[in-house]
Amino acid sequence: MISAKVSGGEIAKRRLDQFIGTVATIGDEQVRVGVPSNLAYPNGTPVILVAAVHEFGVPGKVPERPFLRNAIAEGAEVLNKINESNLKCVFLQNLPVTVSLDRLGMKASSLVQQFIRAGAFQSLDPATIKAKGSSKALIDTGLLIQSITHEVVAK
Repeated sequence: MISAKVSGGEIAKRRLDQFIGTVATIGDEQVRVGVPSNLAYPNGTPVILVAAVHEFGVPGKVPERPFLRNAIAEGAEVLNKINESNLKCVFLQNLPVTVSLDRLGMKASSLVQQFIRAGAFQSLDPATIKAKGSSKALIDTGLLIQSITHEVVAK
């Protein structure tokens, strides 16, 4: 017969209670990456509208240029490693869940910005190139790329 003795008294109980509390909060929050809905270009056009038009396209007018979905998909391995490392720290009680998600969001936002800068998108229409003076898709004034951010929110 195997027997075990648990020791540590109140300190061990307090740490176990903290651990159970931490585990219970996992899944209560999520991180969102994208463009805030309250930003606009000087002419009043919402930045989120421009982002959506490029992310999903407009049939017959604007080709799909999925910068959010593709950046996250391409960065999945890196994001999974960060998430795994963060979760270990959360379980060891070295990192609050919110901070873990914030770190993940910072990296995801950075990956999206890098993806836009890399510019591997369908070419712009010649009229668009002439009008904006550049052939770089998704970068004109820089407001869209600067608007890419993240937030940790309750589910």
